[in-house]
Amino acid sequence: MKIDFNFNLYIIKQLASKLILSSETVTRLSLLTVKDRILLSIHNHYKIGDLEHLTKQTLSSEVCAPIRSLNRSIAQCIDEGLINYRDKKFSVYSINEIEKYLENFLSN
Repeated sequence: MKIDFNFNLYIIKQLASKLILSSETVTRLSLLTVKDRILLSIHNHYKIGDLEHLTKQTLSSEVCAPIRSLNRSIAQCIDEGLINYRDKKFSVYSINEIEKYLENFLSN
């Protein structure tokens, strides 16, 4: 009985820890602009190597923004030379520039 209690207590503590981390992440993400969330998502897809599979629809869902807002922010990122969008594919001009732009968020 004591072993089960300790195991259950351990599981509850782990779940609580994960919930706190998730809550902090959601709070930080909610404070970002659409452009920031787009760049963060593109950065994450670039880092895991599946940027070529990222679509505007998927990006819209990930950043919780309508396509029209997404298009405005994508155009802004293109004008700033951070990303490119051609033939329905995203590409990154300089991952270092994106990381520099996102340094406050990535450092936390």
